[in-house]
Amino acid sequence: MSSATEINIFEIFDLVRLFRLRFEEEIAASDVVLTPAEARLLNVLAKHGPSRQADIAERLAIGAMSVTGLIDRLEKAGFVRRESDPDDRRAKRVQLTEASTPVLERIDQVKALLRGRAEADIDRHDYAIYAQVVHKMRANLLAQENVSISASVPNEENTDA
Repeated sequence: MSSATEINIFEIFDLVRLFRLRFEEEIAASDVVLTPAEARLLNVLAKHGPSRQADIAERLAIGAMSVTGLIDRLEKAGFVRRESDPDDRRAKRVQLTEASTPVLERIDQVKALLRGRAEADIDRHDYAIYAQVVHKMRANLLAQENVSISASVPNEENTDA
């Protein structure tokens, strides 16, 4: 790949940072009565369905105690409820309530607004290619979840050169 078309991983990190920052700004400025973290948690449940707290923490990349606090507040507000996990009596699954529907609709509006801003002036064909590449890159990284990075990066001791 030439340097003109090479993807700098730090640009991807910055893009994610900007999306998250703009999302948090829009949520804070909207009529949604949630913190950005609470909105993200509701979005995870909307996407993945009822989930264990540990799975939610992993998807949000935050600690279990932080997730517990978020769920406590969302449960108190009536947006989620905890139920026994049918597969593990010790665990609880968190699921959305009907009261979360209008809030999720507003969150979806914020996400659409951000996508529209990010996609402005991008040709549909170029965007379709981008979407395919991102999905493939994600699949590649997910397929490698249990592979040690150090084992897959060549060094002087394990190269044939």
